[in-house]
Amino acid sequence: MPDVRTRYVHAKAEIHDVVREKDGAGPIEILAVPCGLARELFEASDELAAEAGRVRWNGFDLDGQLIDDLVERTRARETMCFWQGDALDAAAFRGRDRYDMIVSTGFTEFIDDDLAVAFFTLARRALKPGGRLFASGMERHPISDYLMRNLAEMRTVYRSERAMMDLSRRAGFLTASTYRDGLVTILLAVKE
Repeated sequence: MPDVRTRYVHAKAEIHDVVREKDGAGPIEILAVPCGLARELFEASDELAAEAGRVRWNGFDLDGQLIDDLVERTRARETMCFWQGDALDAAAFRGRDRYDMIVSTGFTEFIDDDLAVAFFTLARRALKPGGRLFASGMERHPISDYLMRNLAEMRTVYRSERAMMDLSRRAGFLTASTYRDGLVTILLAVKE
């Protein structure tokens, strides 16, 4: 079966790139949505500790208990902020043109194309000019697909690199690229 953890490793690498590219260019805002456990934020924050004063780590998720746990975990981390919110609600993003990067690992695998475009559109709106959207998708694997449908009773939407690019264009991104790692597709879209 494919190793889906690879997407969080790629997310961390892309976060590092954004922070490195913005060296000395003022504060940096990173958002994970839906954030889940926010492993990529916690690990990148630790790895980029020298940048602690410049980087603000944000995340929101629909799961209130998860957010309560994250808020408790981050009490000693002044640069981390988590809140409850719906990824398909513009208000949950807390502003326009705010973020240097938005990370979303796995969310689009559970929503149809129209909702994915709506989500990408909201993310684009929340990004600063030049800000990046990192999103991941999966190609179908027979065993994991069987397990998702029959044991987890979850409908998964599989998308190719081309499909991810199309969704980003429909959401208004003019500049985007993709790359693959096994069955995982990574989309990087830049707000003009």
